Amino acid sequence: MILLNISEIQKTMVQLLARTAFDEFLLEQAEIITFGKMALSGKRNADWYDEAVESDWLYWNEVKSFVFSYIKGERTPSVMRISFKASDTLGGKMMRDSGVLAEYLEERPDLNLQIRYEKDALVVVTGITRKIFTMDKTMEFAWDQAVTRFFKELGIAFY
Repeated sequence: MILLNISEIQKTMVQLLARTAFDEFLLEQAEIITFGKMALSGKRNADWYDEAVESDWLYWNEVKSFVFSYIKGERTPSVMRISFKASDTLGGKMMRDSGVLAEYLEERPDLNLQIRYEKDALVVVTGITRKIFTMDKTMEFAWDQAVTRFFKELGIAFY
């Protein structure tokens, strides 16, 4: 687990809300506080759809326009917390050069990414939820490196 302090908040928000960089992430939950509080569960309501759905979780690209509509205006949210997990496809892409791809594909742990904006500061926190108990942190370190590389490729500065 690592914590990245993002120094380019506006650039990150553009990538999150207006571009496609985060679209393959699955939304676990979001909480946004402006004039009121909006809380979203990313768990898909399968009964709402007429046909079978691909995922039990909503992809970020299905939700981001609603989030953007809620926060746009003259004032920034006082709090915004978004919890993602990588879809299987995205996880495979991001872990491809990690040295633990085969282990990842066999186990399919949740690769978590939290984005937290509060008090004019933006942080990103990584995490991994394994399906087995192990003292080996190699996969966690690989996920941390993949996320760091992801933000560097987007041109987003952090410390």
